[in-house]
Parts: sequence; structure tokens; C-alpha cells
Amino acid sequence: MRKMTYSSWIKPQPRKDVIANLKNDIEYLGKHDLLRSIKDIFVGSITDSCQPLEKEQRLTRQITEILIKNKLPFTILTKGNGVLRDIDLLKGYPLWRAGVTLISLNEAVRKDLEPGSSSYGQRIEVLEALKKNGISTYLSCEPIMPVKECDPIEIVQKLSGIVDLFEFGKWSRYRYKHIPKYYWENYSDKYYIEVLDETIKFCEGNKVNYCIATHSKDFCDKYGLPYRPHKTILP
Repeated sequence: MRKMTYSSWIKPQPRKDVIANLKNDIEYLGKHDLLRSIKDIFVGSITDSCQPLEKEQRLTRQITEILIKNKLPFTILTKGNGVLRDIDLLKGYPLWRAGVTLISLNEAVRKDLEPGSSSYGQRIEVLEALKKNGISTYLSCEPIMPVKECDPIEIVQKLSGIVDLFEFGKWSRYRYKHIPKYYWENYSDKYYIEVLDETIKFCEGNKVNYCIATHSKDFCDKYGLPYRPHKTILP
């Protein structure tokens, strides 16, 4: 396996075999009568499937065409507005949702942690456009950084009218060298116990649909916080 470095993340390369692999997987699952057991396919869980490279390669569009043809459920997560290029294809298909990652409403945070990505305002416009077109919307508010500028309740208050599902998750102790010290020097379990507890209570008190990221399950179990798993497209 090729070792991933920060420089490799900012110089992405297309996976040329992804379409062939997907078709082979679907064929295999179909032969073994497993396709209907799929509850959700996460498109873009590690890298952004709608990044600028997609405009040239069109791999994500081909993937979604295949998923739709086979009537499979899927979720697309992005930090940009490229997903709007495919609304013509996706509008009216009930077994999918699209969302954005948004950990703050403060642009200074984005510039520090996500340079080169679409502004938070543009991401909110994506959610508004999706909602306007009758598409189920999803917002990943993770990782929650231990700084005052990253307030999940503030995000819920502002966007609950255009988001169908919020997902929350704590930041791990892993330190990335390119992240300024300000964003991790005050890391503590106590902070995350309080912020997750307050966020969960706020969502439940205001009947906001939410879930907790899988990677935060152990933390919730350890400190007795209610864990609600990621909700799949199909029940």
C-alpha cells in the first residue's frame, strides 16, 4: 500500500480502476443475492468525491449512474459545491442523500484547517440548493475541534431548517503537523464529555434528527453518553 502523506492528500490522483471494481462488486453481490441487503453506500468517506478533479474525470457521476441503475442507496459527502453539477441526474431518485462537512461558521477556521476547500457560505448554499430540489440533506459536524469557534449547537441552530440529519464526532488525539497548535492545545476528555452531552440534549430537546460518528462510539460508551449510530438510507 502506498504511504499517504500530507503532500499526497493535496495532490490527488484519480482511481482509474474504480468503475470496473464497482461493476465487479455489484455483479458478485447480485449473483449471491446480496444487493438488496445493502442499506447505504458512503461515497466519499475518506477523500472528497466531488473535488475539482471530478469536473475533469467525472468518475463520481459514473459511479452514481451505476448505483441508480441498480437501485442502490447511497450518501455523498463533500466540502465543495461540485455535487450540484449532477442534480439533473440525482433529482427525483429517492434512495440517496447529499451533505457537506461543516465544523464551524467562522471562515478563519476553514482557512486554517481546510485551505483550498469551498467557503462555509458556499457549503450552506449547497444544502439550500439540495433542499430546494427535494433532496435529502446531511451535515457532518466532525471533527468537533476543542475551540470556541467550533460550536455544534450554533451550527444546528442556524441550519436545522435545511438539514435532515446532523452527525457529530469528537477529534482524536492524533496531531497533524500542519494544524496550528491553537486547535489542539486545549484537548481534554472533559471538554468532549460536556460538548457532546450538551449537543445531544439540545438536539433531542428540539427534535433535531442526529447521529454520532462511529469513531466516537467508544468515547460515548466509556463516559456513559448516549450513542446513536449513523442512520442508513434504508431502515
